[in-house]
Amino acid sequence: MIIITKPEASQESLRQLVADIEAQGLKTTVVVGTEKTIVGVVGDTRRLDDDRLLGHPIVAEVKHISDPFKRANRAFHPDDTVIDVAGAKVGGG
Repeated sequence: MIIITKPEASQESLRQLVADIEAQGLKTTVVVGTEKTIVGVVGDTRRLDDDRLLGHPIVAEVKHISDPFKRANRAFHPDDTVIDVAGAKVGGG
């Protein structure tokens, strides 16, 4: 599952959202992009109520991802990855 936050979300509100999700026994990864912040949720996300999440003041969207490589998915990681290999940049489109 990925949760896309509203642009005006404060860091404190984001920390509280992540703490609430992790209290359900799920793991989270926060990805801060140039235009939006995504909270990736891994585990049995059936524990989370989509309507309750959407009612959270900083949540803009909730998406379920069932792809086996969800952490490498463009939806989870929207920005290009650039890796420096001995001074040579690899990736970035």
